[in-house]
Amino acid sequence: MPKNDFIIKELTEKCTNCGNCRIICPVFKEKGEEAFSARGRINLIRGLVKKELPNNQKIRGHIFTCLDCRQCIDYCPADVDYSNIMSLVKRDLKSRSRFLSLKDMLTSGLFSAYDHSFYFKALRFLKNLITVFGRIKPLKKYFSAVLSYLNIPEYSDIPEKNFFRIKKRHELKKYSGIRTAVFTGCGGKYLYPETADRFVKILRNSGIEAVIPKEQVCCGNPLLYSGLSKNISQNRSVNMKAFNSLVEISFVTSLCSGATRVLGSYGKEHNEGRLRFKVRDHIEVLTEYLKSVEPEYSKRIIFHSCPKCKNQKSSNEFIENLYIKSGKTPPVTFDYCGCTELLDRSNLEARSIITGAFCGKNNIENYDIIACSSFECIEYLNYYFSANKMKIRAVHFIEAVKT
Repeated sequence: MPKNDFIIKELTEKCTNCGNCRIICPVFKEKGEEAFSARGRINLIRGLVKKELPNNQKIRGHIFTCLDCRQCIDYCPADVDYSNIMSLVKRDLKSRSRFLSLKDMLTSGLFSAYDHSFYFKALRFLKNLITVFGRIKPLKKYFSAVLSYLNIPEYSDIPEKNFFRIKKRHELKKYSGIRTAVFTGCGGKYLYPETADRFVKILRNSGIEAVIPKEQVCCGNPLLYSGLSKNISQNRSVNMKAFNSLVEISFVTSLCSGATRVLGSYGKEHNEGRLRFKVRDHIEVLTEYLKSVEPEYSKRIIFHSCPKCKNQKSSNEFIENLYIKSGKTPPVTFDYCGCTELLDRSNLEARSIITGAFCGKNNIENYDIIACSSFECIEYLNYYFSANKMKIRAVHFIEAVKT
């Protein structure tokens, strides 16, 4: 791994091999082998850097089973930047491959700095077509199998041509002087546009002017996770151009906690420049500015925010504020649910076991709704619930707020 050897070596040398990460690593808990723990992967990476281990499929398999849940970072007494190590190593391993796999080509294309409306429209059409034919009894078994194999996610039917016509559909009431630009993320733009639309309505009802730059693209988080980070610079350049061209913006609001972290790095100087505005998570904005909102659901709901979102405090404040009038706050879990990135179906066997344990620990089947702080959780959990014929449905935190 010649490109980042020196940086990777420096980062991995901070690891003291204490083994604290094994306590929390969900993959190690499921596999029970040292090579599947954060410490084990770091030692494999050291071996690769020193040329003591071969760069073969087995070792790459161990490295790519990391689900980026980021729990080990909180448990590490040496403050090892494990997530950064994994991003650099995955990138180098992918760059050494002569050809990208079909999955990598799809990921690279789907989350690139281009508009992908046609792709998602095509998937929606395909799903509807399969569903129609699947109602015919002799064909039902086969088309259900096809639908399951394709892993096509749920989609909103909100007309895309109306998505950016915010002023015509949501009146700004009692302008507070605060103006925010909303970063929808891929989830808010393609999979759950009704959530972004609902968020804008809530903000504008509360006197906060909200705009959605039409030119924005994926933040690059799925590319980072997949080891395709060399493709991110174009995403960053397009996004900074879209947001830096705006005027009188108080801050940028992100609807995705993962994107909040990536967009935050835009504030540092890059070849493409830097983002002029501070990036704030949607939960933080809801908690600080929206004091009179009411809950959409009063019963059989549980809230969830994954450890990698790093917003436990603001999530608790948001939920308590939302249910302060009712006097009864729903339960909230910060356990890892097994999600990785949008539309990612890697390591499904291990993740299914992790998600099963998550559901059992939190008695998920006792609820109708689980409200999540990130689109990754929503998309993956709805896939899991559907595959296991569970009636519960995952929605965004925004969907739990009455408009």
